[in-house]
Amino acid sequence: MWHKAIVHLHTNPYLPEDRGFFVGIIFILKMGGARMTTWNLQDMQKHVLICNGSSCMRKGGEEVTQAIRKEITTRELDRYIHTSRTRCNGRCKDACVVIVYPDAVWYEGIDVDSAKELVHSHLENNQILKSKVIYERTQTGMSLKNNRVKGIEKEKQEAKKEEVL
Repeated sequence: MWHKAIVHLHTNPYLPEDRGFFVGIIFILKMGGARMTTWNLQDMQKHVLICNGSSCMRKGGEEVTQAIRKEITTRELDRYIHTSRTRCNGRCKDACVVIVYPDAVWYEGIDVDSAKELVHSHLENNQILKSKVIYERTQTGMSLKNNRVKGIEKEKQEAKKEEVL
């Protein structure tokens, strides 16, 4: 017997346009267990991580997330592109941050317009949106681009934590 249903408003870009972009996802609880979505990712070629940390959210992270997902659907790329919201990715000065894997390209300052351009350029045509790149993978690691702020060295930050303890 179904005990309880909780409805959350959630964006689902994987449904056809005529069913509406905003749909309610129902989490049905039966005997304490919830049914959750599990996507088939066999044909996935790229994974887009969209920062939804507090700095990115203040700079339009929700709108960027929706714009990317809608543009992926519009271009019929749902089968090949998977998106995930993340918490902070540690590049708050570069908000809104969007990361594309397996390419390991980190983008900065993404807004609704550049989100659409990113989908068309990088996700659909494999052309990196050079003007918005923070980091790009090289043979030896990640390379900082476009005169972006380097940031705090991780080992220095760890040393400060140890001093406090």
